[in-house]
Amino acid sequence: SSLSMPALTTISGRFTLNDVGLTSLTLTALTTIDSVYFVNNASLTELNLPAWTGGLDGYYGGSSIQNNGITSLNLSGMTALESDLIISNNSGLASINVSNLATLDGSLTVTNNAVLSSLSLDDLTSGEGTLIVTDNDELSSLLLPKLATFNGDINISSEGLLAVDVSSLTSVGLSGSTSYGTFGLEIVAGGSLSGLNLSKLATANSISISGVGDATLSFPVLASCTGSFGVYTSDSLTSLSVPSLKTVGEWIALA
Repeated sequence: SSLSMPALTTISGRFTLNDVGLTSLTLTALTTIDSVYFVNNASLTELNLPAWTGGLDGYYGGSSIQNNGITSLNLSGMTALESDLIISNNSGLASINVSNLATLDGSLTVTNNAVLSSLSLDDLTSGEGTLIVTDNDELSSLLLPKLATFNGDINISSEGLLAVDVSSLTSVGLSGSTSYGTFGLEIVAGGSLSGLNLSKLATANSISISGVGDATLSFPVLASCTGSFGVYTSDSLTSLSVPSLKTVGEWIALA
């Protein structure tokens, strides 16, 4: 069965789908909604929210899209995320379209989606929130080509990571925070990550990089870490260059 509400534009509260037999949900005109709770819908294979801008602050506790049968997720209208969105444990989810997301002041968590192989946030330029992309077994590529300043945490972890694009990133981390366990940028790969370009990164709270497969890794303009600086790699790394680093607020670890 399918549900289509082509004229619906606004829901002031939460939209809940919990353990129902729907196979398809299409809300082509819905631009404004506080939050969604789409959980445990094994039959739901198609979910389209192409007009949702993502701009509300999540009065009802943020949004969850978890444990569904979806194979693709269309959030192409989302331009700003101010609350929390969790996309997790959707075992057949192969693609997520968030290509127009420009600012992230809430949190976006994408985790345990077993067949998701790539994720591109093509328009993301800034934010003060949290980006967590972890434990997606097939994820090999994460692209953030325009992200320049992110005054929050970025946590990327996948054994199969081959490419991460943060080439425009100049600063990252929670401003003024040096508390243990807070990472501005954390990338964990399985040893095959190559071409990691951090050439513009100048300031960070903390940095933790592991699983790089290249022989060289460079931070040419990094001047300060208010927290910690750690590089944990395979034996393939033979050269680490950090020529501009002047201050580290906590510790340095190389292993």
